[in-house]
Amino acid sequence: MKKALIRLEDVGPGGEFGTEERLLKLCVVADLLAREGVPFQVAMIPRFVDPSTGYDKSIADRTDPFVRKFLRVIEYLWQRGGSIGMHGYTHQYGKAVSAAGYEFFYSACESDCPPEEPDAAYLEREAFEHSYSSSRMRAGLAAAEHAGVPVDWFEAPHYAAEGNARQVLEGWVGVFFENDPRHAETNRRVLFEDIDTPLYRGAVYVPTPLFYVDGSHPDQDVARMCREIETYSPQDLAGFFFHAFLEFPFIQLEPTAGGKMRVRYDQNSYLHRLIRCFKKQGWTFVPLLSLVPFAPSARKTALFPGADVVVLTADLDGDARSELLFWEQETGNWSMLRARLDGYPNRNLGLGEPQSLLTGWAQGAYWKPFTGDVNGDGRADVIVLDTNRGQWQVALSEGGKLVPAVGDRNFLWLENFAVGADWVPLVGDFNGDGKTDVAGYHRTTGELRVALSTGAHFEEVWVAGNAGTSEMVPHSWLKGWVMGADWTVAAGDFNGDGRADLVAWNARTGDWKVALSDGKRLIPALGHLSPYWRREFGVGDRWQLLIGDVDGDGRDDVVLVDPTQGQWLVARNARDRFVPLDTPFGPWAAGAYAVPFLGTFTADRRVSIGMRQPFLRGGSVDFAVSLIGRKKG
Repeated sequence: MKKALIRLEDVGPGGEFGTEERLLKLCVVADLLAREGVPFQVAMIPRFVDPSTGYDKSIADRTDPFVRKFLRVIEYLWQRGGSIGMHGYTHQYGKAVSAAGYEFFYSACESDCPPEEPDAAYLEREAFEHSYSSSRMRAGLAAAEHAGVPVDWFEAPHYAAEGNARQVLEGWVGVFFENDPRHAETNRRVLFEDIDTPLYRGAVYVPTPLFYVDGSHPDQDVARMCREIETYSPQDLAGFFFHAFLEFPFIQLEPTAGGKMRVRYDQNSYLHRLIRCFKKQGWTFVPLLSLVPFAPSARKTALFPGADVVVLTADLDGDARSELLFWEQETGNWSMLRARLDGYPNRNLGLGEPQSLLTGWAQGAYWKPFTGDVNGDGRADVIVLDTNRGQWQVALSEGGKLVPAVGDRNFLWLENFAVGADWVPLVGDFNGDGKTDVAGYHRTTGELRVALSTGAHFEEVWVAGNAGTSEMVPHSWLKGWVMGADWTVAAGDFNGDGRADLVAWNARTGDWKVALSDGKRLIPALGHLSPYWRREFGVGDRWQLLIGDVDGDGRDDVVLVDPTQGQWLVARNARDRFVPLDTPFGPWAAGAYAVPFLGTFTADRRVSIGMRQPFLRGGSVDFAVSLIGRKKG
């Protein structure tokens, strides 16, 4: 698919949109785009000021009658398919008028200039928070939140924010709808900048290589764009921005006798002509969010440095959000960090400090840790396996601490289970009773054995062996499925029924299979490429497999990560197949010792991605929130 993007520029509560009639005409433009099946973006200026006249209206002032009308129009644009972005705060500085002026530092300024930011503004937390650029970002995001306007991305006024000012902006938001200042303006691809600073990691830039229709020579620019896209490849992004008020002379609003409004819209308008020529050449307009799977979010540094610290994610306190769980192998100390990543697109989120949960338990690298709710109380507990002896123990979560669980077998919840290199230990609620069970998958025979949680221990189901004998043998939940070292097997809920299933991925061929649980056994599920759910996806041993519901539809998806290169691939679960996203994510958070993770850190329940760097900045963790399946706003 050849993809195009359109953005309606400089929409604010004043100026070219400062009357009710002009707001109605803006709605007419949105109606045209909706009828044509054109998703669109809206660059909103939260506060419009004209210092020469004293005009000053902010979307945060909902007591103002005109602001209320403007916000109703913004909501209408959103309903018609518009994705709202923040276009600066006032889009001006000093004596300049909004939409015309610059807001952030740019080197060509000669008078009445926005201030240049010192190095400390992006290197030190206190200086960052007190910087001029931060004051504008904070005010703009707060105004949008107060007004109830959902913001999806950011655009610097005139794309201008040079030097340290740019890095302050990147410390506030992770997705920019503008040309990347680190690359040529003619760039036609979405760019992922894997920037490492003390305060943030990475930023995404979605470009507009076609620029815009200039009001001083609009016909020439319409013709120029239609010529230029002929030279674009199918992999290029045909993005541009457009000032909707250029359409207003083509729109006539005529009151009718019934009190309604008749609209006459000249089909030879600039926007009509652009849409026709793009479609004629086979271009499809897409939403910006469809091009960016994840948005770089918060960062925490100086956090448990060293490779002997293991990070897991789990809902330890029962609030339907994941926490980060750190296990220090040498000491057996366990700590929790709460990560609340709501407030998108704001990434300047305070993550607090880690909290000690348990000390001196499960010491040594021979323990293998897992998380799951073994007693069904809604809080994830910690499960550990002594890989040398096949002994399983549990520490129950009480929200603010972990308590080693005696159970009814003197701390040993299970013995002699999943012992040996051929067994892959797994956890999941395989029978759907609300309690996490443990399992072992045998690489050589393709057999799955499950020990169900009673809330006090794990217990296998035993069944009669050979006919004519009294021998009892462990129940096999699955036999003769995938076998061999090329296959990686993981647990997840792939049909949304609340029971743990299995997915198998062959790194040599890129083949994928799924086996679904019915509560007593697992049944291989025929995919649309029977028996496969996907083929030739994720070929190579550089990839690591993670499981999580990245689109929030209740079914787990698959994520492949190359930590060294910071590349992330996602294939969404479509019930009988895995469908890879058109757009990979990255490079982001690359590192030779990087450790990837997934977790539910937002209220929308979509799983976010994260990366731990054990040796970077005293130990760091970085997060990127999922935009997959997110309705604009």
